[in-house]
Amino acid sequence: MKHSLENISEESCNGCGACYQKCPKQCIRMVENDRGFLIPQIGDGCVSCGLCVAVCPEKKNSYSQNEVIEVWAAADIKKENLKESTSGGVFALLAGQILSQNGVVFGCTWNEDFHIKHIKVTQKDDLLSIQKSKYIQSNTADTFKEVQDLLKNNVPVLYSGTGCQIAGLKSYLGKDFDSLYTVEVACHGVPAPGLFIRYIDWLEKKYNTKIVNYTFRNKVKHKKGEHYTFAFEDMTGRKFYKYSNEDPFYAAFLKGKTLRDTCYHCKYKGAGHTGDILLCDFWGIEKAHPDFDAKYGASAVLIYSDKGKHLFKDIPDTAIRKKKSQYETVVACNSSIIKSTDANCKMKYSLNEGNLVERMIPQKSIKNVVKNHIPEWLKYRIIKKM
Repeated sequence: MKHSLENISEESCNGCGACYQKCPKQCIRMVENDRGFLIPQIGDGCVSCGLCVAVCPEKKNSYSQNEVIEVWAAADIKKENLKESTSGGVFALLAGQILSQNGVVFGCTWNEDFHIKHIKVTQKDDLLSIQKSKYIQSNTADTFKEVQDLLKNNVPVLYSGTGCQIAGLKSYLGKDFDSLYTVEVACHGVPAPGLFIRYIDWLEKKYNTKIVNYTFRNKVKHKKGEHYTFAFEDMTGRKFYKYSNEDPFYAAFLKGKTLRDTCYHCKYKGAGHTGDILLCDFWGIEKAHPDFDAKYGASAVLIYSDKGKHLFKDIPDTAIRKKKSQYETVVACNSSIIKSTDANCKMKYSLNEGNLVERMIPQKSIKNVVKNHIPEWLKYRIIKKM
């Protein structure tokens, strides 16, 4: 009997890894396609049990429609914690609640070679490795199996990921667990990990150095960590600060050119969000809540379940600043919550191209030059007056 995953493509696979982790014969591998995305590949030993097809969230025709219960603007009270986070530092506060119950937190990190994957964290001191945005698709590896084993032993678990990754986890588990908390990160689509590795190689050759650290949304040059500057550091400790709209990888991501095919028709938008809590940047907070101090970033917290509501409520008032907000206010400046990136933006490419990264370099524009060099204080004064 033929199984539907034999000719799986990037168009029909979101790369969550549920099929790989569910296979009882361990004959599925996640392999890189010519664009650098992971795709399941079935090897010898398949018995056509159909579990890989049954667990695939992209093949499910029905989804629960989730409604927002509460919406908040929030930020960590401590400035030093905010500087270590992409926006308002709320994820670390939620994770701290789980760890204080002797629970386990899952999120994505990358190793010294910038290969990105999900890992588990059991100590607060290790949370930093899974904080900050990493605009690349993470390999969930064997974390769904690890989550299941922990839940069966009544260990509290917080799992953070994109909507499709959480959908894959829930499909893998097959039932709800009271001790599982899911935090979805707002996502406008993910570029390929293979493409990012290719880009890092290009940077190293361009600057004739070994890069050991890379930070999207850098808060040294821009206190709020907006999409203006990013940073990387080499093995000698030199730090490079660059403009994102002038960078080949970052600019292509922001314009939606290099996303996975499924991202252009994402099922996990609007009422299709999969987490107990959805975290995103609170863009436009200066206008929506001018009395909220967002100098070092602020998060929008969209709560979709009673579990999520209680987890957020239990964060001590001494650790968080928060203010009630509205769904419409958040969505007005963050459209990725309700719609996918336009497929017309997609760039055709292959990792086999010798000049791939050079082809991604954006054209210089006067608009970007002005945007990059306008003083931060002046920008926000203009926003507040608009």
